[in-house]
Amino acid sequence: MKASIICIGTELLKGKTIDTNSYYIAKELVNQGFTIENKLIVGDEMKGLVNGLNFCFSTSDVIITIGGLGPTLDDITRDAIAAATGNPLELNEDIHKHIQHQIESRYKSCAANNIRQAYFPKGSKILPNPIGTAPGFLVEALDKKIYAIPGPPLEMKLMFDNEVLSYLREIIKVPTKTVSIEIIGLGESSFEESIDDIIKDHQNVIYGIYALNGKLTLTLTASGRNNEDIDNILEPIIEEIKKRYQKYIYSLKGESLEERIFYLLQEKNYTLSTAESCTGGLLASVLTGVSGISRVFDGGYVTYSNEFKIKELSVAKETIEEHGAVSKETAMEMLIGLKDKTQTSCGISITGIAGPTGGTPEKPVGLVYIGVYTPTGMEVLKYQFYGPRSRIQQLAVYNGLNQLRLSLNNLQNSI
Repeated sequence: MKASIICIGTELLKGKTIDTNSYYIAKELVNQGFTIENKLIVGDEMKGLVNGLNFCFSTSDVIITIGGLGPTLDDITRDAIAAATGNPLELNEDIHKHIQHQIESRYKSCAANNIRQAYFPKGSKILPNPIGTAPGFLVEALDKKIYAIPGPPLEMKLMFDNEVLSYLREIIKVPTKTVSIEIIGLGESSFEESIDDIIKDHQNVIYGIYALNGKLTLTLTASGRNNEDIDNILEPIIEEIKKRYQKYIYSLKGESLEERIFYLLQEKNYTLSTAESCTGGLLASVLTGVSGISRVFDGGYVTYSNEFKIKELSVAKETIEEHGAVSKETAMEMLIGLKDKTQTSCGISITGIAGPTGGTPEKPVGLVYIGVYTPTGMEVLKYQFYGPRSRIQQLAVYNGLNQLRLSLNNLQNSI
């Protein structure tokens, strides 16, 4: 079964907004056994969107549009789908009343243009929006299924997970199963080449590799006569990948790295604290995005200036003067100070140059030292990352978490 994704918004074309929605939906579609034929980004322009829809009609069975369902004149998704399918727009009075009530309960008055959100192509099934005012819809035309969902990421995810997925599962008739293998520490291209010999002879297996913030997600989707048949196909593939890449694999259950750290700490009854410089609290923020993390995460320090490193973590002034704030020695003293201050079982320290300024030939932008201590020992490792400031910060955070994971599992880091 073939699918296409159309992301709508001039802000996406101009680079003012980063598209994370299609990444999420594509991953879920593959998990359900769909083949992604196209992923398009089109502006808020009627002709371009109609052309994009017609192109996807020629290649796909399912089309998912994201965005363009708001009340303003540049929200043209409803109009474009009506034009492309030949199903004229019709007012849904129940939805109109619901939108009026929703807006008036929040803002006291409802602007007249909000009625646009209550028009849908004839024959549409409404997809409720639990947190926003713009409902989505499903329309079937030209032997295609077109799902229109809103662009704000939280609204998109809730509608896709709660409404669209149930429809998609009804479409796939052949039994399928998808497993996700979460990996860190390997490059996308080299990893894909290295697993080709494992997968190439399995015609019933589709795989995808998705890279984000230095991490890889490998999805394996297999089809067969029944679940037992599918398991017999997937198990030897998974076992061989585990055999080759054990220390790089942090989850076979689709967990995030920070979730895996949480579970590891909880299993061992350990606590964690952090000391950050160039990441400015991002590590603590990522950790506290995990529900229940307070059971293992006590807190963290953001010691951005040299003075604060000296004051809060007892880093020696002489260490910074001799070796610099970005050095193995400073990262180690941050780690020691963190342990003395917090008395947690484990800790992570990060100091580096996130850029784009501040680098030198001896210490270029992207140089980061990460320290980790656990009950079994303490180490500081040197990393060299590349890219814009935000990417360097993200890579520092996730490599710090991975360094802790390896230490907790008694595995050697390969950097």
